[in-house]
Amino acid sequence: METLFALGVKKFILVGYCGCFAGEVGLCDTVVPPHILVEAGTSHHYHSQICWADPSPELHRQAVAFLSPRLRVWERPTVTTDAVYRQTVRKETLWRQQGCVGVDMEASAVLSVSQYLGAEAVALLLVSDKHPTAEDPTPWSWGVRRRAEERDRFFQAAIDFAFAQGR
Repeated sequence: METLFALGVKKFILVGYCGCFAGEVGLCDTVVPPHILVEAGTSHHYHSQICWADPSPELHRQAVAFLSPRLRVWERPTVTTDAVYRQTVRKETLWRQQGCVGVDMEASAVLSVSQYLGAEAVALLLVSDKHPTAEDPTPWSWGVRRRAEERDRFFQAAIDFAFAQGR
């Protein structure tokens, strides 16, 4: 990101997957988080104290407005962690108590680094899998592979949004 910023890029759109641990958000839904809980290391190299990373307000608003007519979009907080083997049902319960609905491995870093650089950023996340919870004993499964059409629609909408930003 720092290299791209130095080369003139001032807007970053992270497009990726997240695992979901909230009942109301479904497989292949889109999450555009208004805040991301920082539980990964990169953000702490750019901010001495950071708990939540936020997208650029206007870019976030534009993403939600652009994607909502095309996809099922949720504006809910998520969490980023790089310690996947420490992601337990107990930990996900604590994240849910903070309002988070899903987890990924990169999004908070993109938002916090862009904030540090003075660039704009937003995260667009596709729910790839649903995690079991204490309330929902359904076994975990990687669901997005069975829904190629929905996955492709998400990525096409994200590409279309990115191109619309370049105009």
